[in-house]
Amino acid sequence: LNPSVQEEIVAQVREVTEGRENDEIIFEDYSRLDKILAAFYEGVRMLPSGIYLVREAKQDTVLNLSSAEEEPKIVQVKKGTHILVDMVGVQYHPRYFSDPDEFKPARWYADRTSNEDPADSEEYTAFSVGPRACQGRKFATTEAVCILALLLRDWHVEPLLSVNVSTGEKETVEEWRARVMQAVMGITMGIKDVPLTFTRRL
Repeated sequence: LNPSVQEEIVAQVREVTEGRENDEIIFEDYSRLDKILAAFYEGVRMLPSGIYLVREAKQDTVLNLSSAEEEPKIVQVKKGTHILVDMVGVQYHPRYFSDPDEFKPARWYADRTSNEDPADSEEYTAFSVGPRACQGRKFATTEAVCILALLLRDWHVEPLLSVNVSTGEKETVEEWRARVMQAVMGITMGIKDVPLTFTRRL
């Protein structure tokens, strides 16, 4: 759906698998396919499956809810209090992610000043945080990288644009996005059906 991102990913897959029969992808490629992992992280940031995070305070504590330029907003939290965190709100807060409404996988690998994985920060809540974080994260990310690498290596993915039956005009990609890419809230967060066209890469 983002042609430039798809082409970057395909270029990286081809570079990593160069010289292998049928561009075979192996487990050891995972760490070298960082652009695919970045696209996955960004997709999950924008549409997290978990929408709330519930925690119980194990001791009396104080939360500082202010940013550096604001007056302090201190909240006293008593032991046993349940705290509900809006995971979607965190993922879309400009304090943590610049241009939060934009799909920008490069935020996960570009201009990094340390070796720390930005997805390990408390700002990225897609797999939860702290001692109760998802134990299946490594499996999920490995599986996602594998599936996306195989899919995009072999197929070019484009939106299936609808046609106005009375005028014969196709909708634009922007109109398709506005029609299709709408979050649906339930127990988890998702999107509507996404009509796509798959064209085999040569």
